[in-house]
Amino acid sequence: MSWAPKVRALQSLSGEIPDERIELTAGLCEAQVQKTLGAEAYSGLADDQRLEYAICALTIAKLILTARAINESSSIHRTEGWGEGNIHPSEVTDMINLSKRWEAEGEQVVNQLRAELPASIGWIDI
Repeated sequence: MSWAPKVRALQSLSGEIPDERIELTAGLCEAQVQKTLGAEAYSGLADDQRLEYAICALTIAKLILTARAINESSSIHRTEGWGEGNIHPSEVTDMINLSKRWEAEGEQVVNQLRAELPASIGWIDI
């Protein structure tokens, strides 16, 4: 499955992020979702659009955080007068919040799918 076009359709991403990176990240997120749901349940939900959305959402959350170098010097200091100034948070905070929103959205969908699974699927927690 080609994830890059689906991910880019949901969230505008930098053109500098290669499709290969998106595909790799989506593959990791897909494995995470499969582990959470179980292989049998995952296969049974293969045609469910919510499963695809959850994987895309988790992929976007990870891509946003890895899209730029984040460091302490990423705040903007604006001086309004002698001895006065405010430090305004940069876009880093917005990136982190956006990432958290996508991650929460993806996890919510996965939890919803897991709750809807038939009781016939046995869970073994180790």
